Amino acid sequence: MNLDLVVRWQDVADVLVLTFVLYRLYLWLRGTVAVQVLFGMLVLAGAAFGADQVGMMLTSYVLRGLGAVAALGIVVVFREEIRRGLGRVNPLGWMRRRRGDLASGRPATFGRTIADAAFALGRRRTGALIVLPGVDSLDELVTEGTDIDGVPSAEIFEAIFHTASPIHDGAAVMRAGRIRRAGCFLPVSARADLPDQMGSRHRAALGLSEKSDAAVVVVSEERGEVSLAVSGTIVPAGSPEALTDRIVELRGSPAAAPVSVSAPAGHHRVRDAIALVVVLTLVLGAWWIVVGEPGTVVTRTVSVEMRNVPDDLEASPPRPDRVAVHVRGPRTRLDALGGSDVQAWNDLSGAHTGRARFRLEASAPAGIEITEIVPADVLVRLRPSE
Repeated sequence: MNLDLVVRWQDVADVLVLTFVLYRLYLWLRGTVAVQVLFGMLVLAGAAFGADQVGMMLTSYVLRGLGAVAALGIVVVFREEIRRGLGRVNPLGWMRRRRGDLASGRPATFGRTIADAAFALGRRRTGALIVLPGVDSLDELVTEGTDIDGVPSAEIFEAIFHTASPIHDGAAVMRAGRIRRAGCFLPVSARADLPDQMGSRHRAALGLSEKSDAAVVVVSEERGEVSLAVSGTIVPAGSPEALTDRIVELRGSPAAAPVSVSAPAGHHRVRDAIALVVVLTLVLGAWWIVVGEPGTVVTRTVSVEMRNVPDDLEASPPRPDRVAVHVRGPRTRLDALGGSDVQAWNDLSGAHTGRARFRLEASAPAGIEITEIVPADVLVRLRPSE
């Protein structure tokens, strides 16, 4: 008997949810060393599984041990990333979330003010860093700086970042539509794949965006170019209008996916599409191994039922009255089988008086295959009913 694998709606939801979670994790971590570490973990897990399948037990044991040690190392090395990630999925955190700098109720006006000020600084070749916080706290990442608490404008930004200002080398940090602090220093990115033209300001902008969900507007002192750093990536702003739209989009939807600095937008979309296909393939493979692979065989001992006994006959208990039913299917479904899910019976329709052997039949839930019934028949004695 061939097994037709039955896919439930729960299986489809299972695959789609896990694919979405892992793909969002990829978008969050892409461009960082964490992606390389996760890829190494996947290779290690795949090698351990392959060794186990071909019977290389010692190699499989060693690789699994290395995987456990590596998992512990990931918890230590990426503890800050894990903490922020758990904080973002905390329901209590969602209840407390504000819309960052756009909470003032005039997001377009605020975004345009920042954009116009940044491009005005760019035309004067004045370097600048403007931090637009999201949900994550920046207290542990940004130095204290100097309290400003001023209304943003091109003039006040010019005063802050003018070379004669004692705080011009630091960053201005926004909050609720106002400039809260200035002269703040940001964590510097250690990435080695950045273009040569990106100096210390760009690395500082990237560093903060790698460690938090803040967006950072950076103005290049050498080229006057305005860029925006988000989630560890940075792109040129293009125009005040484009930067305004991007600021409104980001602060209105903090999870918006950034565009990579290391590749054109079209190439980046292709790479993300490939990543989505890879993630979906891995999830489907894991589902097939854990849930869908129908190779496991177990035995259930069940009582024999007598069905369709003629009205004019009585049947004695069958001998034997219990039989072993071998079933095959996914391990998770086999483990979930209840006491009455597998049944065995003999059909006595058309039977006559006397002793006779009747071949057994059996049934199991959808997706479970009956491979054998032991014994295949039972002895039943029939006599006229009184």
